[in-house]
Amino acid sequence: MQNNNNMDIEKVEKSVKQFYKIIIKSQPGVHLKTNLLDLDSFNFEHMGRYVEGKGRSINISEVFNMPKFDKINLSNAKIYRFPKLTLPRDKMETIHKKYGSRVIRDKDKADLVVISEKYLESLIQYNWSNMTYNSVEELRNIILNKNFLSTEEYNRIDKLLLDFDSQEDEYCFTISYQYYYGNNVNQPLRNFMDSLTKSNNSYGSCGYVPFANESTFSWLIDNQKLLCWDHELSKTSTEDSITLTEETYNSVNNMVKSKDLENVTMGMEMMANCNSDKSFTYLALLFFHHFENMKMCKNWNYVNFKSLKERFSNYISGSNVQYTWPYDRFIKNLIKDDALTEFAVQVITKNMFDTVLQRSFGGAGESVFNIDPSLLVLKEQYSKKIRKEDLELDDVPFFN
Repeated sequence: MQNNNNMDIEKVEKSVKQFYKIIIKSQPGVHLKTNLLDLDSFNFEHMGRYVEGKGRSINISEVFNMPKFDKINLSNAKIYRFPKLTLPRDKMETIHKKYGSRVIRDKDKADLVVISEKYLESLIQYNWSNMTYNSVEELRNIILNKNFLSTEEYNRIDKLLLDFDSQEDEYCFTISYQYYYGNNVNQPLRNFMDSLTKSNNSYGSCGYVPFANESTFSWLIDNQKLLCWDHELSKTSTEDSITLTEETYNSVNNMVKSKDLENVTMGMEMMANCNSDKSFTYLALLFFHHFENMKMCKNWNYVNFKSLKERFSNYISGSNVQYTWPYDRFIKNLIKDDALTEFAVQVITKNMFDTVLQRSFGGAGESVFNIDPSLLVLKEQYSKKIRKEDLELDDVPFFN
């Protein structure tokens, strides 16, 4: 179906749910005798494939039914890489050497296809909608109102809607900015729009795949059994790497908080080359506390480290550590990733005590008041999420 603002939209055969936008002009024509909306008051545009979701909160993992990753599939595999991957070349080489795989340029001959959420999201665009409808019958009942439309406009739209053969497509109205804020909106348009706003349909951003991306999107949908997340391969490439312990964490922590950029760079290299799965909690702590210092080093934007920092982007807090909310978010993210340990709780508690409570309320030095960090504990609903570890520390010496 072609976009056509002034002519009837051609009928199209569709096998998937489509998305149509109906643009209501800010100053449509008005029939001089009847004072009703005249021809071409509305533009109809076929935007592409509709993507289910709630506005910009579309969950890519729900759109694509990704198969469970199995390392056995890497053995002598022909691998195709889509763009926008967070998978450094050296990590890909590690996989090739270990499993005998190789990269090819023809996705139709691949045994495994590597993609990223970032790439999949780039295939989807969004359109703000004032009202949405998910059946052509509902749309007809709303728009074909003879109290607002001239006979000519009614017949034109009626003919257009007869060509929509799917009862399950998504339709949206986009109202001109001038309708809400303009002073010269004609009364027929205002009456029609008032009737729409009373229909109580949802509004927000609708996701769709534009025609330029449809071929790629369809191929990915049809070949989901071949798909593999880039972060799965990244984890596999470091499975034989060292795992950070409390002791090595202390060493890396001292490196990345150093004023000597060579030390910081060395600490970042250790982070990038460790087993990120088994070192997850320690890496999260390092990013949370010291990412500002890491940004000063040139390897902050090197491919090898870039893939790591993208994986831990939720733990890069910003510079608001004098408030409580970054610490709250950090703990909740660790729980979400099943990575909350007693060690992490003690580190965060001590840091929050020093940077938030003691700095704000005093209690140190010559103060007559005394506050104790042991009073700062997690609520039970969060403390019961702490993973059971073999070791528990009584203090956190590297924060003293």
